Amino acid sequence: MALAEHTPWALAVRVLAVLSSVLLIVVLLEGRTVRQARAELQQLRTERDQSQAAAMGAWARQSVSGTGDALRWLDTFYAEPTEGLGRRGGLCADGRLADRAITAYLVGEFLTARGSGKSYDASIGAMRAAIIKSDEYRAVHPELAPHATDR
Repeated sequence: MALAEHTPWALAVRVLAVLSSVLLIVVLLEGRTVRQARAELQQLRTERDQSQAAAMGAWARQSVSGTGDALRWLDTFYAEPTEGLGRRGGLCADGRLADRAITAYLVGEFLTARGSGKSYDASIGAMRAAIIKSDEYRAVHPELAPHATDR
C-alpha cells in the first residue's frame, strides 16, 4: 500500500520535472534570442555612427572657397531683380541678415547636395530650384514660379 500512496506524488513530481525542463529550455532559447537582438542592435548603432561620421566627413571636406562662392551666388540671386528676389542689399536687405535663407538654401540645399557628391553646378541648381519653389519667390515672381500643383 505504501507504494500505491506514493504513486500520485511520484506522478506529480515527474510532471513538474518535465515542465521544469521545458521551461528551462524556453528560458535558454529566449536568452539566446535576447543576446542576438542585443548584438544586432549594437551593429545597427555602429553602422549609424559610421554613416553619421561619413556624412559629417563629406561636409567637412567641402571647399571653403566653393561654399563662399555659393554664398555670393545666393546673395546675388537675392539682389537680382529680373529672375531673383530683387532685394536691395541681397541677403542683408534692410540691414538685417537673411539667416533663414542661408540655412535653408546654402546649408539645407547646397551643402547637402555637395555632401552627397553632386557637382558645384548641380548643387547651385538644387539651391536655385528650392528658392524658385518657395512662397517668397512666388510672391515676387508669380509668372516664373511653379504653381503649387507643379510641385
